[in-house]
Amino acid sequence: MNSELKVILDILVALVVWIIVPSIMIGLLALGDWASRRPEEGDLRTSARAGFWAGLVCFVIFFAATLKHAGVPTDWVRDLSIEPLAIVSGLVGGFALFQALARFVRTRAMGFLVLVISFCGTTSLYSYVFLRGYSETILSATLGVALGLLLHVVILPGVLRELFRSNPAAPSVEDREAEP
Repeated sequence: MNSELKVILDILVALVVWIIVPSIMIGLLALGDWASRRPEEGDLRTSARAGFWAGLVCFVIFFAATLKHAGVPTDWVRDLSIEPLAIVSGLVGGFALFQALARFVRTRAMGFLVLVISFCGTTSLYSYVFLRGYSETILSATLGVALGLLLHVVILPGVLRELFRSNPAAPSVEDREAEP
């Protein structure tokens, strides 16, 4: 192959590898964001947005799991690993936590749930930042909880509306519809 054709081929390969392929990948992300904003109905839109954010949480899990293979200098990036059991436990816990919040929003048990949430949030942040030995477990469990919460919203988006109503003491939409 002559040198002019090799130069053209090198330019074409660089164009495809570094411009076209990343553009397609960014386009997929933009399409996901656009599609999550398309539904006009409240619950459908809430579910779609939660699905988009759950996808980003899945990316963070993937990123953290593959970081050691990316050739990133470890002097400025933490050496992270992902613990699958902690992710699954967090996912189940996050889903159950959101269900408990929805169930107990109008009871005194809500105070206990808020206590647990605030304790877990601050403790996990402290452990992640300052306690090196636990950061992988904390990161994995926290990502699992976030994914569990978001999957709950994807599946049951109406619960989110109930939690953030301006007057939680008022009857819910379902209660009002059930009245004769």
